[in-house]
Amino acid sequence: MLSRWVSLRSPLTVGILGNLVLRVASNATGIMLALYLRHIDQTLYPISAVEVGFFAVTFYLAELTLAPVFGMLSDRWGRRVFMILGALFGLVAVIMTGLTTVLLILLFTRLLEGLSTASSAPAILGLLSSETEESEAIRGRAMAFFEVATVIGIAGGATLGGYLWQWLGAPGFFVVAGIYALSILVFLFIRERPAIPHPHHASPRRFLRLVTTPQVLRFAPAWLAMNAIVGIWFAHGVFQFAKRRDPHQFLSGLTGDVVGTAFGLFGLFFLVGCIIWGYLYARWSRPTIMLIALAGLFVDIGVLFLLNRFGQLGSPLLPVLLVLLFLPVLVWSGFTPAALGYLAEIAESFPEERGTIMGFYSIFLGGGQLLGGLLGGPFADARGVEGLILLTFLLALAALVTVLLLRQQPAALRQPALDALPAQSPPAS
Repeated sequence: MLSRWVSLRSPLTVGILGNLVLRVASNATGIMLALYLRHIDQTLYPISAVEVGFFAVTFYLAELTLAPVFGMLSDRWGRRVFMILGALFGLVAVIMTGLTTVLLILLFTRLLEGLSTASSAPAILGLLSSETEESEAIRGRAMAFFEVATVIGIAGGATLGGYLWQWLGAPGFFVVAGIYALSILVFLFIRERPAIPHPHHASPRRFLRLVTTPQVLRFAPAWLAMNAIVGIWFAHGVFQFAKRRDPHQFLSGLTGDVVGTAFGLFGLFFLVGCIIWGYLYARWSRPTIMLIALAGLFVDIGVLFLLNRFGQLGSPLLPVLLVLLFLPVLVWSGFTPAALGYLAEIAESFPEERGTIMGFYSIFLGGGQLLGGLLGGPFADARGVEGLILLTFLLALAALVTVLLLRQQPAALRQPALDALPAQSPPAS
């Protein structure tokens, strides 16, 4: 197993590397499109904030609604084809973006970008689940490094997109097209296992039965809540940090370089934490890791509240609070690899439908971030940064209740798959 993991030709290595390249391209496109829209608004025709909002909604709706469909199809037709298809969607989208300034066409390209993620993410995660079924330790590392690749791709793509726009403007989209083409080449090297013969037809009813199984329903609220927390801070955090100075809230009126450094440090600690948890994964059950991670999150929430309420420049306590703010990230970063591992364990009960099950990742990720963006507005309007901290606490509490309930029924993960047992007549009396 170890040699399969470290080999450059291993499906695990190639899948994670392909995910990294694809995320870089996708997020570079997203940043450049935002800057492109601003350019169009300033030089060609006005674009309202509502219209800009449609771009995010279109992307997430495409990902949310079609990830399960592509996941089901990848279980039947093979996963590599849907990884390549996802990269092709992105390639077409970014080329179209660089060739037009028509708003409706640009909105259509965002739909294609959503299709790109919807097609590739379930296929990649289905591959990781299938390739790690023999070892919990390898699975932990695979899921952790998948998340590391995702975060690096998001951060690296955003940085690259900003520089490409600064240097090249709209022609920079064609450079990103080259990155999408590179991801296609990476995915071509994947050698996946033969598909398991599938006894079921893909249908909305079948998907509904999968998503409403007890294993999924007991887990869904926790991951939705955690992704909503991410959505809160990425949708509203920067704006609230940079808002006019509030004398009662230390984390307001911050300069752009301070905010950027804070998010950069968060990303660094999160990545290191994911790597550490990848090697600790096999020591505890998935719900136990989630519980430990939530303990770290509650510490972080408490420190964030103290820093915002009582922080002062020049105070000897300020460096201590800042250290205490970032160290818990190493702990609660373990939630995502554990959640991915939990999904992979559920998929063990449905080996012929791994792509469908792992497609729930996109549903929980996109749905949670949309939820956080929607809920964060009223709380931020009412109490600024403190409102976001309060909402984070409430969502973390909801995740805690869910995980505590989850830990009480660990055997549920090993229930037989739907329709796996033949129907039997009751014994004669």
